[in-house]
Amino acid sequence: ASFQPSSTVSVSTSGGLRIRQAPDAQSLLAATWSARFRHRTAQNAHGAQFSGMWSDSARRFGFDVYAERTLWDNFVWEGRLSLWDFSDAFRPTRSATSIGTTVALGYRFAPRTKALIEHQLEHSRLVDFRNRITVWLSVGGLP
Repeated sequence: ASFQPSSTVSVSTSGGLRIRQAPDAQSLLAATWSARFRHRTAQNAHGAQFSGMWSDSARRFGFDVYAERTLWDNFVWEGRLSLWDFSDAFRPTRSATSIGTTVALGYRFAPRTKALIEHQLEHSRLVDFRNRITVWLSVGGLP
């Protein structure tokens, strides 16, 4: 379900049931839920996303908070902070909590087309510190 109380604010949520096949051929039923909030103006956007999955043997939940700013009509700055927790009884070696930050700089060629260079720093028990640089090209179609 989504709700747009104004032209600049949007809120959406979803939920469901997920069936997962366990290694011992047992099916697991899990509840899933997610919610998003976004506020956008001509030059800025910021928001948050929360999601989770719960079952008898597993738990996955977390959130992202982000901001985007457009400067001088074409230059883009983006930032994101993430916190996620994974716990799985069937794969206990993969259970971990991670925290990460992402900063990106880019250029907007058209309203729905931009190029970004993104730096991500993530820390968890599984990857220790992950330091990654990614180049993105997003090309939007006609409105």
